[in-house]
Amino acid sequence: MSIMGLFDIGRSGIFANQLALRVTSNNIANVNTPGYSRQDVIMKIASPVELQGKHLGRGVGDVEIRRSFDSFIFLQILGQRTSYGSSYSLERGLSQVEQIFNEVQGFGLSNFMEEYFNAWQEVAANPEESAQRSILLIKAQAFINAAQQIERDLLQNVKFVNDEIGDIADQVNVITKNIATINGKIIGIEAGGAETANVFRDEREELMKELAELVGYDWNEASDGSVTIVAGRRSIVAGIRSYDLTTSLNLEGDRDIYNGGVKATSFFQSGQLGGFISLRDDIKTNSLFSLRKMIASITQETNYLHTYSVANPTYDLDGNQGANFFNNLQLYTRDDTTGGSGASITLKSITDPSPAALALDEYDIKFVDVAGTLNYQVLNRQTGALVVQNAYVSGGNIDFNGIRIVITDGTSAPTVNDSFFISPLETAIQNFNVAITDGRQVAAAKSATTLPGDNTNALDIIDKNGSKISNLNSSTFNDYYAGIVSTVGSLSQAASDSLSFEENLLFELNNRRESVSGVSLDEEAANLIRYQRAFEAGARIIKLTDELLEIIINL
Repeated sequence: MSIMGLFDIGRSGIFANQLALRVTSNNIANVNTPGYSRQDVIMKIASPVELQGKHLGRGVGDVEIRRSFDSFIFLQILGQRTSYGSSYSLERGLSQVEQIFNEVQGFGLSNFMEEYFNAWQEVAANPEESAQRSILLIKAQAFINAAQQIERDLLQNVKFVNDEIGDIADQVNVITKNIATINGKIIGIEAGGAETANVFRDEREELMKELAELVGYDWNEASDGSVTIVAGRRSIVAGIRSYDLTTSLNLEGDRDIYNGGVKATSFFQSGQLGGFISLRDDIKTNSLFSLRKMIASITQETNYLHTYSVANPTYDLDGNQGANFFNNLQLYTRDDTTGGSGASITLKSITDPSPAALALDEYDIKFVDVAGTLNYQVLNRQTGALVVQNAYVSGGNIDFNGIRIVITDGTSAPTVNDSFFISPLETAIQNFNVAITDGRQVAAAKSATTLPGDNTNALDIIDKNGSKISNLNSSTFNDYYAGIVSTVGSLSQAASDSLSFEENLLFELNNRRESVSGVSLDEEAANLIRYQRAFEAGARIIKLTDELLEIIINL
């Protein structure tokens, strides 16, 4: 190697350390950039040259800019972000539900219910007085107002959750579009394997962490550097293409998720999206359903005792036969068939509202094929139990549990998988109201001959408050409602504890990532000095070589 080779060695050192200074400066500039992975300069020795039987170095060869990245920690963070998203949604929603019931401060429904039954106690103590009867109607109306307010708040909460589901789907679509765009950039830069797209990989992985908090997904990286992401059992990112999630309201008014035109709501079970879907279902099937069932039971039991019958004669203060104290329960029906035959419910009625006959449950009437014959099945929606099954006859009575339904052919007979929803509870609170208009109409007596001092029926209604109600799983009104509140409180506390746990674990994982990928200012400052000295030394080699060459020329 001639003296000119020294120029090459000096030049390689200058260029390599100049690049190292740029990388180090970039690390320092991005010390506070979220998701940035520290970059390290890896210098490789240039291939040696043989001179007089010796292999001599030729300075710095290839220079690699390597990203400090731990794929295992990244996978852990993705999973933890998903768990955190689920807990966040549940805690946010359940804490609001707990506030709606508001029993801690003594302003909850139980207080109004207690005052309502205490008013019956006052009527029983003074059956001949009109004032106590009027107060009873006032307390009953206050109880009604409180129950209806809670239902409105719960329904508003469900609406809020449905809106959140739509918003999250929109956020997912924005992120997946950006990931697909970055996939294209990474493919272009890394084609041929000469360079790694460090900056774009950081950017994509930060987006993937944001996506993981919104929705759980599976993913894999292709040989070209692009990632494929699968959520709801279908791809939402594949190479340079993304596929939007869409939403629409179903027959119940809830927002369903569609992936590639296929309904996929039940497949989203984690992340914020899965958490809000679970929260919505929990509010509707537990808190709201149980509250409606309790109010329906109070209506049912009170009306059964207050209304005159041969078996249970009742009389108001003027000797008239007792009538309903509250409005009758109404039957709610809904055609859950999509694109079906056009068959419709032409008659719906509660044939027997008595507690022994009318079970306070919700039902689905579904049509099935049995040996070539169209049958209807009445299924308990909560338990899935078969209530009754028979061959379908257009216009025939479908009787079960104190309910009568008549379904008549539309443009054709019902078809297999047609379905109708039946509920005596859906409007139980909405229609909850006092049916009588005057306190004198309160039927406190069981005998017209012992008026005005007869209080026996009022005492029966008071006793019912402490009795075990078959339609409430053999619980009293107070115990059943306490169970609702206790369940909500327990779920809210569990969600809060879970969120704290997931948050702490995510914090620890982020700290572990920072220990591997984070920028240390002290370390980078030392690198600046080291690379600066190496750069200066490279320049000194060139200067010295130039002086030697000048000496040789002047010989």
